[in-house]
Amino acid sequence: MRLILLLVIVLVLQGCASGPTVARYGKDTYAIVIDDVMGFSSGQELELQAVEKANEYCTKLNKVTQVTNTQNRGIKWFPSSAKVIFLCIDENDPYNHRQMYEQPANIRIENR
Repeated sequence: MRLILLLVIVLVLQGCASGPTVARYGKDTYAIVIDDVMGFSSGQELELQAVEKANEYCTKLNKVTQVTNTQNRGIKWFPSSAKVIFLCIDENDPYNHRQMYEQPANIRIENR
C-alpha cells in the first residue's frame, strides 16, 4: 500500500514540473521554456536557469550565446514560467556584441 502511494506521489510530482525544452526558431535562433506549476521557483529564478541552459546548449555546439529576448511570469509559491530566446553564433560573428537590455514597453501611443 505504501509503495503504491509513493509511486502515485512521484508520478504526480513528475507531471507538475517540466524541464527545459529547447526549440529551434530558425537559423541559429532557439528558445528555452521552463515551467514550474508547483511554484518552487519564481519567474526570475526560472529565467536565470533558462539563460544558463542556453549557455550550455550553445557551448555544446562550440558557439557563444546571444540572448535576444526574455520573458518571465509568476512569483514563488505560485505557478511560474520563463522563456528565453537566444542565438548560438560564432565567436567572431558580427552580431556578437555587448547586449544592452531594456524593459519592453507595455503601452502603445497612437496619433489619431
